[in-house]
Amino acid sequence: MDGRLRSAAVVLFSIALLFIANFGYGLAHEAAHAIVIDALGGHVSGIYVNPLGTDACTEHTAMSGTTDLVLINIAGLIMTTMLALAFTAAGQGLLAAFIALRTTIYAINYSPGTDISTIHAVAGNLSIGLSLAIVTINLACICAVAAGRRASAKLAIKRLTAGLSSSLSRARPARNN
Repeated sequence: MDGRLRSAAVVLFSIALLFIANFGYGLAHEAAHAIVIDALGGHVSGIYVNPLGTDACTEHTAMSGTTDLVLINIAGLIMTTMLALAFTAAGQGLLAAFIALRTTIYAINYSPGTDISTIHAVAGNLSIGLSLAIVTINLACICAVAAGRRASAKLAIKRLTAGLSSSLSRARPARNN
């Protein structure tokens, strides 16, 4: 009976941690939007995160202009990417992987109403490049966690920059028509 009770406690504790991580993720993501809105001269009237952390939004005054809309909508993904990097560097693998995976999913979710779909609507194909960059960084965090390494954020950024610059500088192959 003692073993069953312990197992039940571990399961309940894990579920509670998942709810806290989900809620914290949504709150950090929306707080980043709010910070940028305030910096751009807008007014934030509220941040909503449901108790499960699966639905969240920031209520604010209307903002316009392509640059403003891109900055506001990318802020949440950048915040959670920075958190994934920080937790990876700190050796908090499970939390880092959770944040990185959730951010990766949101970076490729072009469903109407999502941050990345809004960026695509106002800035076109720029959203694809932003998605790729965010996905690459977050997958690097997941890979570092899976490899069991404590990667320093500075080293991870250096490797990512070197990889991107070498792939972007390669000559494109000739196409046959």
